[in-house]
Amino acid sequence: MNLQVENKRSVTICAGVGQSGKSTFAFRYLINGDFTARFIFDPEGEAAQRLQLAPARDVYDLGLALCSSGGWVIFDPHTLFPGRVADGCAFFCEWTFEMASRLPGQKVLMVDEVWKFISSQKVPEELALCVRPQARPGNSAQHSTAEQTSPGAAQRVFGAGLFPAPGLGRAGVSS
Repeated sequence: MNLQVENKRSVTICAGVGQSGKSTFAFRYLINGDFTARFIFDPEGEAAQRLQLAPARDVYDLGLALCSSGGWVIFDPHTLFPGRVADGCAFFCEWTFEMASRLPGQKVLMVDEVWKFISSQKVPEELALCVRPQARPGNSAQHSTAEQTSPGAAQRVFGAGLFPAPGLGRAGVSS
C-alpha cells in the first residue's frame, strides 16, 4: 500500500538579541533542509554574499534562478522597487506563493528582519498569505528578527506560541 502524506505547512521564527546566531541558524536551516525551492528576500545583500549566489533583480532573473540554481531564489528588490523595500517584500511574497504552489515538495520563504515589514496595525497580505494555515501544503516560512515584534501582530500572522519568551540571550526557535 502506498500512502502519500501531504507536506505540512510550518513557520519557523528565529528571535534573539543581536549576535546570538539567528542568521547563522537560518542559513544552516536553508542549506541542510530538504527543500525543492528556497526563496530568500535579501534587501541587504547578506544572503547573496554568504551563499555566494547572484541575486535576482527583476522578474526574468527570478524565473531563471528558480529554474537554474537548484531552487535557490535570492531577491534583491532595489532594481524593481527603488526606495520601496516594503513594496518589494510584498511583491516577492506574492510571487513566491504563486511559484511555490506550482512546485512539488517542501518550499521555504526566508524574510530576514521581518519586523521591518509588519506592525501591530498592519501585516502585508502577501506575507500573511505565505504563512497562514490556509497556505498551500508544502509551503514553509522562516523568519529572523532581533527587533521586538508586537505579540498581537505576530499572533495574527504566525499563530499563537511561535515567539520565544522575552529576554532570551540566545536565538530562540519555535516551529
